[in-house]
Amino acid sequence: MTETMMFQGAIVLYLLISLIALALTYREQQSSGISSPLFRMIGFTLCAIWPVTFVVLSSIRLVMRA
Repeated sequence: MTETMMFQGAIVLYLLISLIALALTYREQQSSGISSPLFRMIGFTLCAIWPVTFVVLSSIRLVMRA
């Protein structure tokens, strides 16, 4: 598997995880009655950003092993 294919697979996985998190957050906000645009935007932003933490920590671990 080439690096390009691995990178593309990682991007697709990241997008999939982010979309699932967004859908779950939207559903939770609907059931909780959260109607504040600020809280909605904060929730959606965090859903898109938290996988970055996982990627960074995984990358650091791979670099440390090498």
